[in-house]
Order: sequence, then structure tokens, then C-alpha cells
Amino acid sequence: MKIEIDLGRRSVEVLDPEDFTDLRAQATAAAPVPAEVDLVLRAAGAGRADDTHAHLSLAWLEGAADVHSRGTGDSFARMIAFATEHGWVDPAASTVRAHLVWSPPVG
Repeated sequence: MKIEIDLGRRSVEVLDPEDFTDLRAQATAAAPVPAEVDLVLRAAGAGRADDTHAHLSLAWLEGAADVHSRGTGDSFARMIAFATEHGWVDPAASTVRAHLVWSPPVG
């Protein structure tokens, strides 16, 4: 599951909502600007970011991926359980950590 954070449009979107094998956040920007990613994630209610990771709200991720309508709730739960086993879930904040990668804008 890839989360696209577009700093130009100031939007957050779930891409590949049925791929539960690779959770990552991809920020589209001309240069890495973690503080801007943090602002966009917070404004969308999607979580927060630091210099290297996005900390995604579990509730936001579940809703944005539309796991219940798609019938993929069990796969989502397994992905979160795997992340929990590896220490990537913060139960106090209800977030899951995803690598933050950067890509230049297209066009």
C-alpha cells in the first residue's frame, strides 16, 4: 500500500489499496521537505511525519483504503499485526510507521 503525499496539491491519497505487502509513504516534491509533509499529513488527519518516516493514523489509513467496502479488512489487520510485531505501530498514538520516500513532480 502506497500513500502519496503531494505537496503541490497538499493532498494525501492511498494508492494500491489492496497491496498489503509494502507500506510506504511517497512525497512528491522538488526537494525533501519533511516539515511540509508533516503539515499536509496533519491537515488531512492522516498522521504526522519526521525526517525519515510518516506515522500514519490507523483509523485514517483504514478509512482511506476503504478496507471494509473492499472486503480486505482481514488483510489490513494482518498487515498491522505484522507491523506491530516489528515495533512499527505506536499503540498510544494509534499510528503505524512507514518509510518516507521522495519523488520529483511529474510534468
